[in-house]
Amino acid sequence: MNADLSPRARAVGVFVWCSFLTACIGTMVLFAFFEPEMFWHGERVATYTLGFFFLWVVAGSSAALALYMARTER
Repeated sequence: MNADLSPRARAVGVFVWCSFLTACIGTMVLFAFFEPEMFWHGERVATYTLGFFFLWVVAGSSAALALYMARTER
């Protein structure tokens, strides 16, 4: 089964996958140096989750800006 993706679907896939991997690495690095209790006392899992999603939003913003700038003619 060989299903070709549209250019828009490829861009969305690249955006989501790259930002996800960047957030994963960023979360590992962040919490390798800082304890979760430094940010939010009592809830380790919630701190890891919020840290990951915050970094995913930051990485997604960077990926979206890169895709926008790569497609802009000027």
